[in-house]
Amino acid sequence: YIYGGDNILLETFECKNDCIDWLLDKEIVKTKANGARVIRQHENKDKFYKGYKFKTYKKQKITCND
Repeated sequence: YIYGGDNILLETFECKNDCIDWLLDKEIVKTKANGARVIRQHENKDKFYKGYKFKTYKKQKITCND
């Protein structure tokens, strides 16, 4: 998830690579490696990078007992 100022949710992604592509498209980072580094260093730390905050959540497994 990417949040902007005032903790407003801006975008959600299925995986980090999609998030990195978004960062590249918005010219927030210049390379995929830099995007991966930014996410790794800032995710879930309540820190902003160029006005954006990154949070990751693990998908919950759904099981059926039928």
